[in-house]
Amino acid sequence: MLAYRLPRMLKIALGAWRRTESRGAHFREDHPERNDRDWLKRTLFSWPDELAGLPNLDYEPLDVRAMELPPGFRGYGTKNLVLEHPDANSRQVQVNQAQGEGGDRHAIQERLMPLRHLLPECYRGNNERLCEPLPCAGP
Repeated sequence: MLAYRLPRMLKIALGAWRRTESRGAHFREDHPERNDRDWLKRTLFSWPDELAGLPNLDYEPLDVRAMELPPGFRGYGTKNLVLEHPDANSRQVQVNQAQGEGGDRHAIQERLMPLRHLLPECYRGNNERLCEPLPCAGP
């Protein structure tokens, strides 16, 4: 299976090579800083046909204002964010305001990302965390 996947994995590595930044497990010695201003994007690949040597490479910007938490340092690894995304600070203000209005994490999330109505009915319930008691569990 690995022999089958390896050629495409190497072709997709082209996307990481073109990113002139370091982010998470993607580290470049020649560009050790994270750069949200220019690289907070989703990398998209497509092959024009099965015989194409390299994929078409494109990027899709991410909307920081639609994220529950704006991009930024999360307390692990090296704080190497050099160029912040221009919308990160205004989104952090919105997050702080939503948290200040109170409520549980589900209410805060709904204020920040009111998208639950777009989900199929069967997926609209609250997600669970292991540290939280189940709603159906007794005292």
